[in-house]
Amino acid sequence: MYLLRKQFNVDFPLKLLFSTPTLRDMATSVDIYLNNNEKKLDNEGEGTFICDAFIQHDWMHTRQLNSSKSINVLLTGATGFLGIYLLRSLLQQLTCKIICLVRATDSSAGLNRIIKNAHIYGIGHDIDFSRVEVVVGDVAKENFGLTEEEYQSLSESVSKIYHAAAHINFILPYSSVKEVNVDGILEIINFCSHYERKELEYVSTIAVFPPDYPKQPITEESLPNYPNSLSIGYTQSKWVAEQYVQQARYQGVDINIYRIGRISGDSVTGACQEEDFLWRQIKSFIQMGIAPYPELLSTDLLPVDFVSKAIVALSVSNKIHGHQNFHLFHPKGTDFTPIYLAIRQKVHDITTTSESDWLEKLEKMVVKGDDVALGSLIHLFKENALNIGNNTYNNQSTHEAIKSLGLDFPDINVKTFERLLSYFMDKEII
Repeated sequence: MYLLRKQFNVDFPLKLLFSTPTLRDMATSVDIYLNNNEKKLDNEGEGTFICDAFIQHDWMHTRQLNSSKSINVLLTGATGFLGIYLLRSLLQQLTCKIICLVRATDSSAGLNRIIKNAHIYGIGHDIDFSRVEVVVGDVAKENFGLTEEEYQSLSESVSKIYHAAAHINFILPYSSVKEVNVDGILEIINFCSHYERKELEYVSTIAVFPPDYPKQPITEESLPNYPNSLSIGYTQSKWVAEQYVQQARYQGVDINIYRIGRISGDSVTGACQEEDFLWRQIKSFIQMGIAPYPELLSTDLLPVDFVSKAIVALSVSNKIHGHQNFHLFHPKGTDFTPIYLAIRQKVHDITTTSESDWLEKLEKMVVKGDDVALGSLIHLFKENALNIGNNTYNNQSTHEAIKSLGLDFPDINVKTFERLLSYFMDKEII
Protein backbone atom coordinates (compact mmCIF):
# COMPACT_ATOMS: atom_id res chain seq x y z
CA MET A 1 0.00 0.00 0.00
CA TYR A 2 2.86 2.39 0.82
CA LEU A 3 4.55 1.61 -2.51
CA LEU A 4 1.27 2.08 -4.37
CA ARG A 5 0.68 5.46 -2.76
CA LYS A 6 4.29 6.49 -3.46
CA GLN A 7 4.13 5.39 -7.11
CA PHE A 8 0.97 7.33 -7.94
CA ASN A 9 1.13 10.02 -5.25
CA VAL A 10 -2.46 9.22 -4.35
CA ASP A 11 -3.81 8.40 -0.87
CA PHE A 12 -5.50 5.14 -1.83
CA PRO A 13 -7.85 3.78 0.87
CA LEU A 14 -7.03 0.34 2.24
CA LYS A 15 -10.38 -1.11 1.14
CA LEU A 16 -9.41 -0.41 -2.46
CA LEU A 17 -7.04 -3.36 -2.47
CA PHE A 18 -9.02 -5.71 -0.25
CA SER A 19 -12.47 -5.17 -1.73
CA THR A 20 -11.66 -7.60 -4.53
CA PRO A 21 -10.14 -11.08 -4.30
CA THR A 22 -7.85 -11.14 -7.37
CA LEU A 23 -4.89 -9.11 -8.63
CA ARG A 24 -6.71 -8.38 -11.89
CA ASP A 25 -9.69 -6.93 -10.03
CA MET A 26 -7.37 -4.96 -7.72
CA ALA A 27 -5.71 -3.41 -10.78
CA THR A 28 -9.11 -2.51 -12.20
CA SER A 29 -10.09 -0.88 -8.92
CA VAL A 30 -6.90 1.21 -8.96
CA ASP A 31 -7.66 2.37 -12.51
CA ILE A 32 -11.21 3.34 -11.55
CA TYR A 33 -9.97 5.26 -8.53
CA LEU A 34 -7.30 7.07 -10.56
CA ASN A 35 -9.95 8.10 -13.09
CA ASN A 36 -11.82 9.95 -10.32
CA ASN A 37 -14.52 7.32 -10.09
CA GLU A 38 -13.90 6.57 -6.43
CA LYS A 39 -17.50 7.37 -5.53
CA LYS A 40 -18.73 4.89 -8.09
CA LEU A 41 -16.28 2.32 -6.73
CA ASP A 42 -17.55 2.85 -3.19
CA ASN A 43 -21.20 2.59 -4.15
CA GLU A 44 -20.69 -0.58 -6.14
CA GLY A 45 -18.86 -2.36 -3.33
CA GLU A 46 -20.61 -1.16 -0.21
CA GLY A 47 -24.19 -1.96 -1.17
CA THR A 48 -23.64 -5.65 -1.81
CA PHE A 49 -24.01 -6.84 1.76
CA ILE A 50 -27.17 -4.80 2.31
CA CYS A 51 -28.73 -6.26 -0.83
CA ASP A 52 -27.83 -9.77 0.35
CA ALA A 53 -29.61 -9.16 3.65
CA PHE A 54 -32.94 -8.61 1.90
CA ILE A 55 -32.87 -11.93 0.05
CA GLN A 56 -35.89 -13.84 1.33
CA HIS A 57 -35.68 -17.48 2.38
CA ASP A 58 -38.47 -19.94 2.98
CA TRP A 59 -38.40 -21.89 6.23
CA MET A 60 -42.16 -21.76 6.92
CA HIS A 61 -42.42 -25.56 6.86
CA THR A 62 -40.44 -25.60 10.11
CA ARG A 63 -43.64 -24.86 12.06
CA GLN A 64 -45.06 -28.19 10.89
CA LEU A 65 -42.09 -30.26 12.01
CA ASN A 66 -41.92 -32.22 15.22
CA SER A 67 -39.25 -31.21 17.71
CA SER A 68 -36.22 -33.46 17.71
CA LYS A 69 -36.03 -35.87 20.65
CA SER A 70 -32.34 -36.64 20.23
CA ILE A 71 -30.08 -35.83 23.19
CA ASN A 72 -26.95 -35.16 21.12
CA VAL A 73 -25.77 -31.75 19.96
CA LEU A 74 -23.78 -30.46 16.99
CA LEU A 75 -20.94 -27.98 17.43
CA THR A 76 -19.29 -25.94 14.68
CA GLY A 77 -16.01 -24.09 15.15
CA ALA A 78 -14.32 -26.58 17.50
CA THR A 79 -10.99 -25.89 15.79
CA GLY A 80 -11.23 -22.22 16.79
CA PHE A 81 -10.51 -20.36 20.02
CA LEU A 82 -13.99 -19.95 21.47
CA GLY A 83 -15.10 -23.21 19.86
CA ILE A 84 -12.67 -25.44 21.73
CA TYR A 85 -13.71 -23.89 25.04
CA LEU A 86 -17.35 -24.40 24.06
CA LEU A 87 -16.56 -28.06 23.49
CA ARG A 88 -15.07 -28.32 26.96
CA SER A 89 -18.06 -26.55 28.54
CA LEU A 90 -20.54 -28.74 26.66
CA LEU A 91 -18.82 -31.89 27.84
CA GLN A 92 -18.73 -30.56 31.41
CA GLN A 93 -22.36 -29.46 31.56
CA LEU A 94 -24.05 -32.11 29.39
CA THR A 95 -23.97 -35.90 29.45
CA CYS A 96 -24.59 -36.46 25.75
CA LYS A 97 -22.27 -37.00 22.81
CA ILE A 98 -20.92 -33.86 21.12
CA ILE A 99 -20.77 -34.09 17.34
CA CYS A 100 -18.29 -31.68 15.74
CA LEU A 101 -18.48 -30.61 12.11
CA VAL A 102 -14.87 -30.27 10.95
CA ARG A 103 -13.14 -29.75 7.62
CA ALA A 104 -10.66 -32.60 7.21
CA THR A 105 -9.71 -35.47 4.95
CA ASP A 106 -11.37 -37.99 7.28
CA SER A 107 -12.82 -38.20 10.79
CA SER A 108 -9.51 -39.25 12.33
CA ALA A 109 -7.75 -36.21 10.89
CA GLY A 110 -10.66 -34.04 12.05
CA LEU A 111 -10.41 -35.33 15.61
CA ASN A 112 -6.66 -34.74 15.56
CA ARG A 113 -7.29 -31.11 14.58
CA ILE A 114 -9.55 -30.68 17.60
CA ILE A 115 -7.11 -32.43 19.95
CA LYS A 116 -4.23 -30.29 18.70
CA ASN A 117 -6.30 -27.15 19.20
CA ALA A 118 -7.17 -28.15 22.76
CA HIS A 119 -3.51 -28.71 23.61
CA ILE A 120 -2.51 -25.35 22.13
CA TYR A 121 -4.58 -23.68 24.84
CA GLY A 122 -3.63 -26.17 27.52
CA ILE A 123 -7.07 -27.70 28.03
CA GLY A 124 -6.60 -31.07 26.34
CA HIS A 125 -6.55 -32.84 29.71
CA ASP A 126 -10.01 -31.41 30.50
CA ILE A 127 -11.73 -32.94 27.48
CA ASP A 128 -13.04 -36.48 27.23
CA PHE A 129 -12.46 -37.08 23.55
CA SER A 130 -14.23 -40.45 23.74
CA ARG A 131 -17.48 -38.45 23.86
CA VAL A 132 -16.58 -36.43 20.78
CA GLU A 133 -17.68 -37.60 17.34
CA VAL A 134 -16.36 -35.93 14.22
CA VAL A 135 -18.36 -35.48 11.04
CA VAL A 136 -16.22 -34.35 8.13
CA GLY A 137 -17.96 -31.50 6.37
CA ASP A 138 -18.00 -27.81 5.51
CA VAL A 139 -20.56 -25.52 7.12
CA ALA A 140 -20.67 -23.26 4.05
CA LYS A 141 -21.46 -25.99 1.53
CA GLU A 142 -24.91 -27.24 0.64
CA ASN A 143 -25.88 -29.95 3.13
CA PHE A 144 -22.42 -29.38 4.66
CA GLY A 145 -20.94 -31.21 1.67
CA LEU A 146 -22.37 -34.51 2.93
CA THR A 147 -24.12 -37.21 0.93
CA GLU A 148 -27.89 -37.38 1.25
CA GLU A 149 -27.58 -40.41 3.54
CA GLU A 150 -24.93 -38.76 5.73
CA TYR A 151 -26.97 -35.58 6.01
CA GLN A 152 -30.13 -37.47 6.96
CA SER A 153 -28.25 -39.49 9.57
CA LEU A 154 -26.77 -36.36 11.11
CA SER A 155 -30.16 -34.65 11.07
CA GLU A 156 -31.69 -37.55 12.97
CA SER A 157 -28.86 -37.54 15.51
CA VAL A 158 -29.01 -34.03 17.01
CA SER A 159 -31.57 -31.73 18.59
CA LYS A 160 -29.47 -28.61 19.12
CA ILE A 161 -26.73 -26.82 17.22
CA TYR A 162 -24.08 -24.53 18.69
CA HIS A 163 -22.85 -22.49 15.76
CA ALA A 164 -19.52 -20.84 16.61
CA ALA A 165 -17.72 -21.27 13.28
CA ALA A 166 -16.78 -17.91 11.76
CA HIS A 167 -14.20 -16.30 9.52
CA ILE A 168 -12.91 -13.45 11.69
CA ASN A 169 -10.71 -10.99 9.84
CA PHE A 170 -10.77 -7.19 10.10
CA ILE A 171 -8.99 -6.58 6.79
CA LEU A 172 -10.70 -8.84 4.27
CA PRO A 173 -13.77 -7.54 2.43
CA TYR A 174 -17.29 -8.86 2.76
CA SER A 175 -16.91 -11.00 -0.35
CA SER A 176 -14.03 -12.92 1.24
CA VAL A 177 -15.77 -13.75 4.53
CA LYS A 178 -19.29 -14.19 3.14
CA GLU A 179 -18.90 -17.90 2.43
CA VAL A 180 -18.39 -18.97 6.03
CA ASN A 181 -20.28 -16.23 7.84
CA VAL A 182 -23.31 -15.79 5.59
CA ASP A 183 -23.61 -18.96 3.52
CA GLY A 184 -22.74 -20.88 6.67
CA ILE A 185 -25.67 -19.52 8.70
CA LEU A 186 -28.03 -20.32 5.83
CA GLU A 187 -26.88 -23.93 5.81
CA ILE A 188 -27.18 -24.14 9.59
CA ILE A 189 -30.75 -22.78 9.50
CA ASN A 190 -31.59 -25.20 6.68
CA PHE A 191 -30.30 -28.00 8.89
CA CYS A 192 -32.42 -26.81 11.83
CA SER A 193 -35.51 -27.07 9.64
CA HIS A 194 -34.68 -30.44 8.09
CA TYR A 195 -36.52 -33.63 9.13
CA GLU A 196 -37.20 -32.47 12.69
CA ARG A 197 -37.11 -29.01 14.25
CA LYS A 198 -33.81 -28.32 16.01
CA GLU A 199 -32.77 -25.47 18.29
CA LEU A 200 -29.94 -23.15 17.33
CA GLU A 201 -27.54 -21.36 19.69
CA TYR A 202 -25.92 -18.77 17.43
CA VAL A 203 -22.71 -16.92 18.34
CA SER A 204 -22.77 -13.39 16.92
CA THR A 205 -20.98 -10.16 17.77
CA ILE A 206 -21.95 -6.90 19.44
CA ALA A 207 -20.35 -5.21 16.42
CA VAL A 208 -23.47 -5.84 14.31
CA PHE A 209 -24.56 -2.47 15.69
CA PRO A 210 -22.97 0.35 13.67
CA PRO A 211 -20.93 3.09 15.38
CA ASP A 212 -23.66 5.66 14.68
CA TYR A 213 -26.60 3.56 15.89
CA PRO A 214 -29.30 6.19 16.60
CA LYS A 215 -31.19 4.54 19.46
CA GLN A 216 -29.36 4.46 22.78
CA PRO A 217 -28.70 2.54 24.91
CA ILE A 218 -28.30 -0.62 22.83
CA THR A 219 -29.94 -3.46 24.73
CA GLU A 220 -30.61 -7.13 24.10
CA GLU A 221 -33.90 -6.17 22.44
CA SER A 222 -32.39 -3.60 20.07
CA LEU A 223 -32.60 -4.51 16.41
CA PRO A 224 -29.32 -4.24 14.46
CA ASN A 225 -30.62 -1.91 11.76
CA TYR A 226 -28.89 1.08 10.12
CA PRO A 227 -26.00 -0.89 8.56
CA ASN A 228 -24.63 1.76 6.19
CA SER A 229 -21.71 2.76 8.43
CA LEU A 230 -20.53 -0.83 8.98
CA SER A 231 -17.18 -0.59 7.21
CA ILE A 232 -15.47 -3.91 7.98
CA GLY A 233 -16.30 -7.00 5.93
CA TYR A 234 -16.51 -9.22 9.01
CA THR A 235 -19.09 -7.06 10.78
CA GLN A 236 -21.03 -6.64 7.55
CA SER A 237 -21.22 -10.41 7.15
CA LYS A 238 -22.35 -10.95 10.73
CA TRP A 239 -25.00 -8.27 10.25
CA VAL A 240 -26.33 -10.06 7.19
CA ALA A 241 -26.32 -13.33 9.12
CA GLU A 242 -28.45 -11.77 11.86
CA GLN A 243 -30.97 -10.59 9.27
CA TYR A 244 -31.35 -14.20 8.15
CA VAL A 245 -31.67 -15.31 11.77
CA GLN A 246 -34.53 -12.84 12.23
CA GLN A 247 -36.21 -14.22 9.10
CA ALA A 248 -35.85 -17.75 10.41
CA ARG A 249 -37.20 -16.85 13.85
CA TYR A 250 -40.29 -15.31 12.29
CA GLN A 251 -40.86 -18.53 10.36
CA GLY A 252 -40.66 -20.79 13.40
CA VAL A 253 -36.99 -21.71 13.83
CA ASP A 254 -35.94 -21.64 17.50
CA ILE A 255 -32.80 -19.49 17.75
CA ASN A 256 -30.98 -17.83 20.64
CA ILE A 257 -28.37 -15.19 19.79
CA TYR A 258 -25.24 -14.57 21.84
CA ARG A 259 -23.68 -11.24 20.87
CA ILE A 260 -20.10 -11.35 22.08
CA GLY A 261 -17.91 -8.38 22.93
CA ARG A 262 -14.17 -8.73 23.43
CA ILE A 263 -13.00 -12.26 24.29
CA SER A 264 -9.70 -12.51 26.13
CA GLY A 265 -7.45 -15.20 27.54
CA ASP A 266 -8.30 -18.04 29.87
CA SER A 267 -9.04 -16.71 33.37
CA VAL A 268 -6.75 -19.35 34.91
CA THR A 269 -3.86 -19.71 32.47
CA GLY A 270 -4.10 -16.60 30.32
CA ALA A 271 -4.14 -18.80 27.20
CA CYS A 272 -5.17 -16.75 24.18
CA GLN A 273 -4.92 -16.79 20.42
CA GLU A 274 -1.95 -14.99 18.91
CA GLU A 275 -4.12 -13.08 16.44
CA ASP A 276 -6.37 -11.66 19.16
CA PHE A 277 -6.73 -7.92 18.54
CA LEU A 278 -6.17 -6.91 22.17
CA TRP A 279 -3.05 -9.06 22.33
CA ARG A 280 -1.76 -7.46 19.13
CA GLN A 281 -2.31 -4.06 20.76
CA ILE A 282 -0.40 -5.10 23.88
CA LYS A 283 2.41 -6.68 21.88
CA SER A 284 2.73 -3.54 19.75
CA PHE A 285 2.97 -1.32 22.83
CA ILE A 286 5.80 -3.53 24.09
CA GLN A 287 7.57 -3.54 20.73
CA MET A 288 7.25 0.22 20.37
CA GLY A 289 7.89 1.15 24.01
CA ILE A 290 5.10 3.69 23.70
CA ALA A 291 1.29 3.62 23.91
CA PRO A 292 -1.66 6.03 23.78
CA TYR A 293 -2.78 7.52 27.09
CA PRO A 294 -4.71 4.81 28.97
CA GLU A 295 -7.90 6.85 29.24
CA LEU A 296 -8.10 6.98 25.42
CA LEU A 297 -8.60 3.22 25.16
CA SER A 298 -11.09 0.85 26.75
CA THR A 299 -12.03 -2.81 26.71
CA ASP A 300 -15.07 -4.80 27.80
CA LEU A 301 -13.29 -8.14 27.66
CA LEU A 302 -14.45 -11.40 29.20
CA PRO A 303 -12.30 -14.52 29.60
CA VAL A 304 -12.93 -17.16 26.96
CA ASP A 305 -13.69 -19.83 29.56
CA PHE A 306 -16.32 -17.63 31.18
CA VAL A 307 -17.97 -16.84 27.83
CA SER A 308 -18.19 -20.51 26.85
CA LYS A 309 -19.49 -21.52 30.27
CA ALA A 310 -22.14 -18.78 30.18
CA ILE A 311 -23.33 -19.70 26.68
CA VAL A 312 -23.82 -23.35 27.60
CA ALA A 313 -25.43 -22.56 30.96
CA LEU A 314 -27.89 -20.15 29.35
CA SER A 315 -28.67 -22.55 26.52
CA VAL A 316 -29.62 -25.45 28.80
CA SER A 317 -31.47 -23.45 31.45
CA ASN A 318 -35.17 -24.17 31.74
CA LYS A 319 -35.55 -20.47 32.58
CA ILE A 320 -34.57 -19.51 29.05
CA HIS A 321 -36.91 -19.92 26.11
CA GLY A 322 -36.33 -19.60 22.37
CA HIS A 323 -35.72 -16.33 20.54
CA GLN A 324 -33.62 -14.78 23.31
CA ASN A 325 -30.77 -12.35 22.75
CA PHE A 326 -27.82 -12.21 25.14
CA HIS A 327 -25.06 -9.60 25.30
CA LEU A 328 -21.87 -11.14 26.63
CA PHE A 329 -19.47 -8.32 27.38
CA HIS A 330 -18.25 -6.83 30.63
CA PRO A 331 -20.87 -4.28 31.78
CA LYS A 332 -18.27 -2.01 33.37
CA GLY A 333 -15.14 -2.58 31.33
CA THR A 334 -11.94 -0.71 31.98
CA ASP A 335 -9.57 1.74 30.39
CA PHE A 336 -6.02 0.54 29.66
CA THR A 337 -4.54 1.51 33.04
CA PRO A 338 -4.40 -2.09 34.34
CA ILE A 339 -2.93 -3.23 31.03
CA TYR A 340 -0.06 -0.75 31.27
CA LEU A 341 0.54 -1.67 34.91
CA ALA A 342 0.78 -5.34 33.94
CA ILE A 343 3.23 -4.54 31.13
CA ARG A 344 5.42 -2.53 33.48
CA GLN A 345 5.39 -5.27 36.10
CA LYS A 346 5.92 -8.23 33.77
CA VAL A 347 7.99 -6.85 30.89
CA HIS A 348 9.36 -3.30 30.98
CA ASP A 349 8.34 0.30 31.22
CA ILE A 350 6.41 2.05 28.48
CA THR A 351 5.73 5.74 27.98
CA THR A 352 2.33 7.16 27.08
CA THR A 353 1.49 9.84 24.55
CA SER A 354 -1.32 11.19 22.39
CA GLU A 355 -3.02 8.87 19.93
CA SER A 356 -1.75 10.91 16.98
CA ASP A 357 1.88 10.72 18.17
CA TRP A 358 1.55 6.99 18.79
CA LEU A 359 0.08 6.43 15.33
CA GLU A 360 2.84 8.51 13.76
CA LYS A 361 5.51 6.34 15.40
CA LEU A 362 3.66 3.17 14.35
CA GLU A 363 3.64 4.38 10.75
CA LYS A 364 7.35 5.22 10.82
CA MET A 365 8.23 1.79 12.19
CA VAL A 366 6.13 0.08 9.53
CA VAL A 367 7.81 2.13 6.78
CA LYS A 368 11.23 1.11 8.15
CA GLY A 369 10.19 -2.53 8.08
CA ASP A 370 10.23 -3.00 11.85
CA ASP A 371 8.24 -5.89 13.26
CA VAL A 372 5.12 -4.43 14.88
CA ALA A 373 2.09 -6.59 15.65
CA LEU A 374 -0.39 -3.93 14.54
CA GLY A 375 1.57 -3.04 11.44
CA SER A 376 -0.75 -4.79 9.01
CA LEU A 377 -3.72 -2.90 10.46
CA ILE A 378 -2.24 0.58 10.35
CA HIS A 379 -4.54 1.76 7.56
CA LEU A 380 -7.58 0.71 9.54
CA PHE A 381 -6.42 3.13 12.22
CA LYS A 382 -5.62 5.90 9.76
CA GLU A 383 -8.97 5.54 7.99
CA ASN A 384 -10.82 5.23 11.31
CA ALA A 385 -12.30 1.92 10.16
CA LEU A 386 -11.98 0.51 13.68
CA ASN A 387 -14.09 3.31 15.13
CA ILE A 388 -16.72 1.85 17.46
CA GLY A 389 -18.43 5.22 17.92
CA ASN A 390 -20.00 6.43 21.14
CA ASN A 391 -22.59 3.70 21.50
CA THR A 392 -23.83 2.89 24.98
CA TYR A 393 -24.38 -0.83 25.41
CA ASN A 394 -26.53 -2.39 28.09
CA ASN A 395 -26.70 -6.04 29.10
CA GLN A 396 -28.73 -5.88 32.28
CA SER A 397 -31.07 -8.66 31.12
CA THR A 398 -28.11 -10.92 30.38
CA HIS A 399 -26.53 -10.06 33.71
CA GLU A 400 -29.71 -11.00 35.56
CA ALA A 401 -30.00 -14.24 33.58
CA ILE A 402 -26.47 -15.44 34.32
CA LYS A 403 -26.72 -14.42 37.98
CA SER A 404 -29.84 -16.57 38.30
CA LEU A 405 -27.65 -19.47 37.11
CA GLY A 406 -24.98 -18.81 39.74
CA LEU A 407 -22.59 -16.96 37.42
CA ASP A 408 -21.35 -13.39 37.41
CA PHE A 409 -19.04 -11.29 35.29
CA PRO A 410 -15.46 -11.59 36.60
CA ASP A 411 -13.43 -8.55 37.60
CA ILE A 412 -11.01 -6.99 35.12
CA ASN A 413 -7.79 -6.10 36.91
CA VAL A 414 -4.01 -6.12 36.61
CA LYS A 415 -3.82 -9.88 37.24
CA THR A 416 -6.10 -10.46 34.23
CA PHE A 417 -3.41 -9.04 31.96
CA GLU A 418 -0.47 -10.44 33.90
CA ARG A 419 -1.80 -13.94 33.17
CA LEU A 420 -2.11 -13.05 29.49
CA LEU A 421 1.45 -11.73 29.38
CA SER A 422 2.80 -14.74 31.28
CA TYR A 423 1.17 -17.11 28.79
CA PHE A 424 2.85 -15.48 25.81
CA MET A 425 6.15 -15.07 27.66
CA ASP A 426 6.16 -18.79 28.44
CA LYS A 427 5.60 -19.46 24.75
CA GLU A 428 8.47 -17.05 23.98
CA ILE A 429 6.20 -14.94 21.80
CA ILE A 430 7.51 -11.85 23.58
